[in-house]
Order: sequence, then C-alpha cells, then structure tokens
Amino acid sequence: MKYSILGSGSKANSYLFSNALSSCILDNGYSFNEFSKRAKSLNYDLTKFKFILVTHTHKDHISGVKVSAKKLKIPIYIHKNSDYFEYFKKEKLEIRLIETNKIYSYNSFSFIAFKTSHDAPASVSYSINFDNTTFTVITDTGYITKEMIYYAKNSDVLFLEANYNPQMLKEGPYPLYLKKRIESDKGHLSNINAINFLNYLSKKNSRIKIVYFCHLSEINNNPEILKKDILVNGKFDFNYIICPRNQIQDGITIFDNNKSNANSNNIAQENSKTLKNISNLDILEDNLLF
Repeated sequence: MKYSILGSGSKANSYLFSNALSSCILDNGYSFNEFSKRAKSLNYDLTKFKFILVTHTHKDHISGVKVSAKKLKIPIYIHKNSDYFEYFKKEKLEIRLIETNKIYSYNSFSFIAFKTSHDAPASVSYSINFDNTTFTVITDTGYITKEMIYYAKNSDVLFLEANYNPQMLKEGPYPLYLKKRIESDKGHLSNINAINFLNYLSKKNSRIKIVYFCHLSEINNNPEILKKDILVNGKFDFNYIICPRNQIQDGITIFDNNKSNANSNNIAQENSKTLKNISNLDILEDNLLF
C-alpha cells in the first residue's frame, strides 16, 4: 500500500493512492508533464492508474485532469451537479457521474463522496478505502459538517486543510472582498478551525493514525505559523505532518497490509462494507462551525 500528496496549496493539488493491484488519482491541478515527473519520482507506475476522482472545478484541482485522463485512458468520477461540462465539453472522455453518500467500487478501491461547503458547484470530497485502510480528504470547505466528523473519525489517515492564519489574512495584502470570501462559509478552513476540529475528534474515539495538514495558503499561512498555532491551541494527540506548499509528501506506512495476492472483487466487497458501516452511523451532531 502506498499513498502520497504530489503537492497541495493555492496553485495545484493532487493525491495518489496505490496498492499491488491498481492506483487512483484524487484531483490534479498539474500539467501532465509535471504530474508524471512527480509521480515517477515516488516510483508510481503510470500504467497502474485506473481512475481519477475530482472534488470540484476550481483550477488548482482540475486543470490537469482532462489531459491526464486522455493520456492514461482512464475514467473521471465527478459529481453529477457540478459544472464539469464546461471543462470537458467536446472531449472524448469517459465521465462517470456520481452522487454523494453513495458507495462506488473500482478494482480494489471503494469510495464515497460527501458534500463540502465551497464556492464551486456541487463541491465534494472523498473517503477512500482499500487494503482495509480508510483515507479521508477534507479541504476546500468553509466549515465542518456532521458527515465530515464521521468520515474523519473512522479514518486511518486524514488529509485536513489548514488554509490560513486569521491574523495573517486580516493584515495581509488581499482585497477585502477576497478576505471575506476566504473566511466565509463557502471558503476555507483556518488553522484554528482545523485545530479545533482535531481537538473535538480526539474526544470521540477516533481511529485516526496520522493527520496531514495541507492546502496551506501561499500568502496567509506557512508551516512555522501553523506549528505555533498548534502549540498554543492544540489539545489533540494525533500524529501529524505539515505539508509545505507545492511540495511532494510521500505517505508514511501505517501498517503492513500486503494484499498483492488477494482477489480484487473480494477486497472491493470488504471495502464497501467498511464504508457502508460508516455511512449508516446514526449522526447526532448538528453542523459545527469549527
């Protein structure tokens, strides 16, 4: 099992997940040449990529998806109510339209999309399961929802946005309308939002083994500031890694789960059961503005 962040931040984002059977991509804001270069530097076999998941249609997440899908000859999964047709029109691509809170399987992977609160049509993110391991990505959202709480707490690996430090945003060079957009319910999570979310999850019997702080703003945040914010406000005991902007971050091994000789259909069935257990949980909390 292998997973990596090819890069995250305001300019481009992409995540890779792989096992002995196949691999998948979540978002790609890089050119195909840059994507290939970064993936190969981490020893990913491009021929093993079988599909691309898209969270939303902002440039830093989708600009490299079309060419990557064509070059790799793989399908694109995207929410049915997104404005995908504006990006993929007149292209011979295999587009698979999805809904939220419905489990999908492909080869040895199972995944489920959930809503995010962002200024893009039908913006979503994903919880992905393979090799009995669950990964959840929560970025590009203005607040945390009850669904996010449950997908996060039942994940082994959590990728969590910490986009801006509130003081840096307030005192920074952005015009007022952009500052308001970033800190709005349709914007991004701040360092404090992310830290408070983890403080909350740490009290909820979460199975999280590691958190990757990602999607840091180029202007309104940096790893040193985030470290200070965690030191002052953090009460959680999760292991974590802060991902510098636009830098490759290879995932650390959290268990030895070699399924190379397993049947992919059986793995997909196991993964679907795991996600179904998560999606069927009784959700008691209201939406929470962390």
